[in-house]
Formats: sequence, C-alpha cells, structure tokens
Amino acid sequence: MKYTINEFAKLLGVTVDTLRLYEKYEIIKPIKNEKNNYRYFDDFDARNMLMSRWYRSLEIPIHETARLTRQASFEYITEKIKERQRILEGEIKKKTMLLSKMAEITVNFQEKGKNLNKCTLKKLPGIYRIRQTIEIIW
Repeated sequence: MKYTINEFAKLLGVTVDTLRLYEKYEIIKPIKNEKNNYRYFDDFDARNMLMSRWYRSLEIPIHETARLTRQASFEYITEKIKERQRILEGEIKKKTMLLSKMAEITVNFQEKGKNLNKCTLKKLPGIYRIRQTIEIIW
C-alpha cells in the first residue's frame, strides 16, 4: 500500500519533519512521483521507521540507527546495544556519585545553617602568663 507523507505521519504518530529527517538519513526511501514531486511511502518504509524508532528509544544516535536499519548483521546490532548499555551504566555510576555528593553537601549546609548568624562562647583551658622581671639588686 502507498501512503502520502501526511497519511504516513499520522499512521506512525510522527511529524512530517521527522519523516523528512529519516528520509535524509536514508532510513526510509519514498517513491517520488515525477509529475507532481509527491512522495509515497510503503509498508517497508513503515517497518524501517518502526525499527529505527526502536533503536532511537535505546538512545542510539540517528546516524548509527540508519546503519543498523539498512544493512547491519545480528552480531553488529548486538554489539551496538551492548556498547550503549556500557555507556548507560557509566552514566548511571556518574549520576549516582553526583547524587551522593549532593546529599553530603545538603547535610553540611543544614548543619551550618543552624549556626548561621549566631555567636557562641567557647570555654578554653586557662592561659596563664608569667611576668618576668629582672630586678637589679645593688
């Protein structure tokens, strides 16, 4: 079946601009009518669009998504997903450490905030000063 760009966008739940972007990356390849320059999309374009959207949901960059959709082997797809997993694990580790540091800073601020604008006297052990005099006896 053939769809116009507006029909195809509605069918897939994306914008016309999104379709143009995916066409630019050759993920979808509509048939162009030479008489009126209209683009017509088919079921293969829908399959490619849905597969590439799935890859994008895994936060794989669109240029890599195009390659995966066009001619990637099973092994290559698996490796790219594992690579994205490693990147995500690193981001999670970094964000977890940042979250921990922010909690530590919050506790410190709360403690410091209790004593803000307050004066306290500390009792220290007495300091004695011995006065030395030199007496000259004649």
